[in-house]
Amino acid sequence: MIAVASKFSEYRVLSLHTGAPIAEIDRPIIDPKKFKIIAFVLKNGIVNSNNNILRTEEVREIGLVHDRMGLIINSADDLTNIDDVPKIQQTANLGFKLIGHKVISAHGKKLGVVSDYLFDSLSFIIQQIVARRPLIYTFNNPELLISRTQIAEIDDDKITLKDTATEVPQPSVLPANTAPDFINPFRKVKSSSE
Repeated sequence: MIAVASKFSEYRVLSLHTGAPIAEIDRPIIDPKKFKIIAFVLKNGIVNSNNNILRTEEVREIGLVHDRMGLIINSADDLTNIDDVPKIQQTANLGFKLIGHKVISAHGKKLGVVSDYLFDSLSFIIQQIVARRPLIYTFNNPELLISRTQIAEIDDDKITLKDTATEVPQPSVLPANTAPDFINPFRKVKSSSE
């Protein structure tokens, strides 16, 4: 299932152990090299400074939690401290925030700014980004939906897309005195007796 990141502020974390919500999502931690959500910083509920991170590996599924979308986990024991997982701490220290990144073409033309993104709810890999276009382009098409396969490079402040322009093959030109080498079945062929 594909999930929308702009709904994170509405997501709760449900514990199967207690059968109740135990926290809410504050923000995702995104690994820009893998273009993947690797953890969530949590707020409210039973969250404190000792267990404010939920690794995506601990999420059983994304589903409906008391009439709101949420992440379902086994128990509060799945929550951890960011200091206990150095890889997540290093990635969090990068301060990478996908929303607000400029999107540019391979030739440097500004195409828009990331306003949202879609991710796979099983692997948490970001599949597509939504870019809000500059004002002059909003009349025809206010947003661009960009697949992860179109991305060439991700920097601290911009996302560069691959060059999608391909050379158009030129048609081969036959010399003027060359007759086509096929026979049209609908044309009557004159016989030599006529």
